[in-house]
Amino acid sequence: MAARAYGRNAPAQGSADDEHPLLGVQVDDSDGAVFEASYSPRHLWVLKEHAVGGRPVLPGTAYIEIARAAMNSLHPAVPVEIRALSFEEAMVFDAHGTRLVRTEMRKTADGYDFLVRSRGPLDEHWLEHARAQVGTFGGSLPAASPVRGGAWRAGEIPQAQAVQFGARWSNIARMQLDADGGVAEIVLPEKFADDLADYAVHPALTDMAATFGLHLVDAAERRDNLFVPLSIERIRLVAPMPRQSLSRVVRRKGSRERMASFDVTLHTPDGLPVASFEGFTLRGVNPDAVSRQERARARREPTVAEAMLASGIRSEDAPALFERILQGASRDVVVSSIAIADLRHAMDGAHAKSATRKSVDSVGDADPGRNEALNEVEGAIADAWRELLGVDEIARDDDFFALGGHSLAAVRLFAKIRKHFAVDLPLATLFQAPTLGGLAAMVAQHAGLDTTPATDAPKKPAASNVIPLGNRVWSPLVAICRGNPERRPLFCVHGAGGNVLNFKVLSDRLGADQPFYGLQAQGADGRLPALSTIEKMAAQYVDAIRTVDPAGPYRLAGYSAGGMIALEMAQQLRRDGAKIDLVAMIDTLSPAASARNPSLLQKVWLMRHWSLKFLLDWPGRRQRGKQMQANYTLALEKLSRGEPLPPELVEHHLFRNFVTAQAQYRPEIYEGDVVLFKATESEMQYLNAGATLGWEEHVKGEIRVTTIAGSHFSMMAEPGVSELIEGLRRELNRIDHKPGAPKTRVA
Repeated sequence: MAARAYGRNAPAQGSADDEHPLLGVQVDDSDGAVFEASYSPRHLWVLKEHAVGGRPVLPGTAYIEIARAAMNSLHPAVPVEIRALSFEEAMVFDAHGTRLVRTEMRKTADGYDFLVRSRGPLDEHWLEHARAQVGTFGGSLPAASPVRGGAWRAGEIPQAQAVQFGARWSNIARMQLDADGGVAEIVLPEKFADDLADYAVHPALTDMAATFGLHLVDAAERRDNLFVPLSIERIRLVAPMPRQSLSRVVRRKGSRERMASFDVTLHTPDGLPVASFEGFTLRGVNPDAVSRQERARARREPTVAEAMLASGIRSEDAPALFERILQGASRDVVVSSIAIADLRHAMDGAHAKSATRKSVDSVGDADPGRNEALNEVEGAIADAWRELLGVDEIARDDDFFALGGHSLAAVRLFAKIRKHFAVDLPLATLFQAPTLGGLAAMVAQHAGLDTTPATDAPKKPAASNVIPLGNRVWSPLVAICRGNPERRPLFCVHGAGGNVLNFKVLSDRLGADQPFYGLQAQGADGRLPALSTIEKMAAQYVDAIRTVDPAGPYRLAGYSAGGMIALEMAQQLRRDGAKIDLVAMIDTLSPAASARNPSLLQKVWLMRHWSLKFLLDWPGRRQRGKQMQANYTLALEKLSRGEPLPPELVEHHLFRNFVTAQAQYRPEIYEGDVVLFKATESEMQYLNAGATLGWEEHVKGEIRVTTIAGSHFSMMAEPGVSELIEGLRRELNRIDHKPGAPKTRVA
């Protein structure tokens, strides 16, 4: 109550005896269920015993248990399937901090959309940590195969150098390893056996059962990195985890540097199935990076009042509380959710803290997060990263994308690089050099700068797998993930702006073994002239993808304008006798529909489909359109003077170039099938185009339509991007004849 009066929400703190420690209490049952719990390292061993850099971090395997517990609350005692589990931002705590954790289960056609978010007492916004699709599992898992003969070795925690594990994580009794996988006996110490009453998928047991395979990763790579979970393709849970189990891991082939992907199965000692984890993918990061983002957000400590309110009394507790007060015999009563002694101690310490904060802050603000080992170029780029990404501490091996970088931040970053160093680099440079050190080396090379310290003797440069863009012929093909060579690649064509940075999240969450190539537009470097027709673009991209996959069958996708180009690529490939497995369009308007302009009366009628939020943003969209026109005019002026275009103007020029090419394009009837992912919020032309966005006029085969939350642009962010990724995964699984074929609506 006091918290609400103070303008904040109090955390849910249910008191039911059977409340799950990580799930908490159910606070909403509309459209599924919402649960809330208050997390603190003081009360949860899963935090107290899992720390990185001295800061408690919720382990990735805890989200599996949260999803299971939520399903058990809604569908008791049924096997569970979790699909496309992706880990967003780590849930990091101070030693005595608390966070309100909300678990959402939103109903879908085949289960629930699962989302875990949290916020601290001072946070204005929720942080997203994990999301997946969850449902019941009606099948069965195979029994264990016999363990192959081989030498057992003592169990060893694979990441003890980077993570401070508690006693529950010391559970690998013994293990066998070979070149491609291994077997481990997992045993929870007997003194913790009572954990299993609450945790059917014990986070510590699951963590070691799934990651002991990291011993197969190169020792130097393990020593320098903390491998954090990135995604898991599919999880099937058919039985509670016993105190003793047998874990088998197989490492998937084709993993990129600093990436590892495993298939894991768990069985009882008698060979009965417990669980399976397909495509359990981890990424190597700087161990300090996990806690850096949290430190960057924690600009100030909460006041005593704010800390007190964070542990305030909930309104739903009020009836029982007043009954206790009124039944008591005391005249003067103080009601508090915090022990009075603790309050007195906190208030006594507040004055001492305020007296010393000024001197501490003056030291900390002198040069925040500066790494003295960085050279001049690295230091300048690190300053730009701090400003754009909101991260104070940057190290040489930090990854732009791992720290939250996206396409808009990349455009601004390269504008700063151009201004500071007079160097023009294409945005795709970030795929070749995503780390601070790699990008700085590329900038220094193109700027002709010597970054060797003056006191150091000349050294032979270390071998590198980074190919400087200036030393090779430009190509539209960008290898975002080379993946497993045994899997067919997915080729995804740029939108009207020409660059492919927004495909990075798609590639990462489709999994490290899925080869994923982006196709960027000629002219995306700001120097080469843009191609003038859809046919020329498609022909160039067909030649490019054949350097990777000469014969097919081909799997093509495209966002916005890219969907139209992908369809033309399919036409040209089919004429050459190639087979097309997939043509997927992401919110692509057909040429015929784009040429039709609804009347004013039609526009007014179509606006009834807009949500209130989309309607209120209409003036903003008009203003952004005017700004795009102004930027396009500026781009034309620069081109007329023979100047290269900076990244912030390239997309406007390429957008106008595509509009012109689209107006001239007359596609032939496509005989195959098409998959269309369509945004739920649309502008007039899209609404006027109908259910298939006008493609029924150009496609003879089946058009499978799946709606994605968001607008044309916001669908590439959450929550739409997760729906899009799951839709792409289902289509790829359908082609590969795997279970889980999509049940999309046929228009």
